[in-house]
Amino acid sequence: MTLEATNASARPSSSLPAHGAALGSADLLAVFAALPFTGVLLAPDAPRFTMVAATDAYCRASQTSREAMLGRGLFEVFGDAFPCDSGAPVRSAEAGLRASFAEVLRSRAPHRAPVQRYDVVGPHGRGGVRHWQPLNTPVLGADGGVRCLVHQVDDVTDAMAQRSAVLTAERRAARLLERMTDAYVVLDGEFRVISANPAAKRVLGVAKEAFLGKTHWEAWPASAVAEVERQYRRVAAEGVDAHFIHHYVGGQHDVHLEIDAYPTDEGGVAILWRDVTDRVRAEAALRESEAKYRAPFESMDEGFCVVEVLFDDARRAVDYRFVEANPAFEQQSELGLAISRDLARGMGGDLTVESTPGVGSTFTLTLPRA
Repeated sequence: MTLEATNASARPSSSLPAHGAALGSADLLAVFAALPFTGVLLAPDAPRFTMVAATDAYCRASQTSREAMLGRGLFEVFGDAFPCDSGAPVRSAEAGLRASFAEVLRSRAPHRAPVQRYDVVGPHGRGGVRHWQPLNTPVLGADGGVRCLVHQVDDVTDAMAQRSAVLTAERRAARLLERMTDAYVVLDGEFRVISANPAAKRVLGVAKEAFLGKTHWEAWPASAVAEVERQYRRVAAEGVDAHFIHHYVGGQHDVHLEIDAYPTDEGGVAILWRDVTDRVRAEAALRESEAKYRAPFESMDEGFCVVEVLFDDARRAVDYRFVEANPAFEQQSELGLAISRDLARGMGGDLTVESTPGVGSTFTLTLPRA
């Protein structure tokens, strides 16, 4: 079979031959042109690779007419020296395609080349960055030799843009994890530590090599059969978040960790730890101090109260509000009801009392609905 490139642009005027009749070169070229893929038929005349046929889809994708392509070398028409974003020429598509063509001629088998960047510029100078996935397939003759090459390309520009966006987001997330002060550890589905950020070393006091590859319970034995284990297993099993404070005591550690645990898409657990030991101990010391203060305050015989002075717009003291009082003060001043009423009114309600001599008193507390 011989396909003449000079006839490639012509469409046959008559209908296709009847069933069983041989197809002429023009008919075959018309059939190839109508095939539903983006591709060209190349002669195996390396290094030229003359274009002898092109599909309609290829003409549209390349914004190039058949007349401008057929009978000319592929790289003569589609050389790959084009300006990249930095302004410097890019020369990678041609080298990659030539290597793929050479492999097809050598192996006589299809070969999928790496994704190539080739920017399409139409006749009016308009175009943009495009990425293509080439597939090169040999057409063998009766003697087993390569008669021609089918060079097919798929536009993967959108997929490459999505991949680039994902990689950019991953790099940004990685930089944030590197810089953050919270320890970040990821467990796989078997609760093995598979990654950790630099802050993990600062929080845990050991290099990450000491626990990477180990299960959480092997790396930190005191966490096994504890609330923290139950929480991690629940996160992995139910796909829910968990937020809690854990007091870890084991080895040389005695720390309070505020933990945020999240399920991963792979069935593991992503964990953020922050050391809140100082905060927890300060809160405990404050509660202890308040308890020490509260005991004598409640039991002393002397009346004691704390009042808030109320001022008008001219900053003149016009009233006061009881904020706190011990039992002795309430007993001695009989102001327990007044303090209670202030509290009720502070919440938008009221406290009233009705007394009947010889019967008793009825206290009514009214509060607004929540």
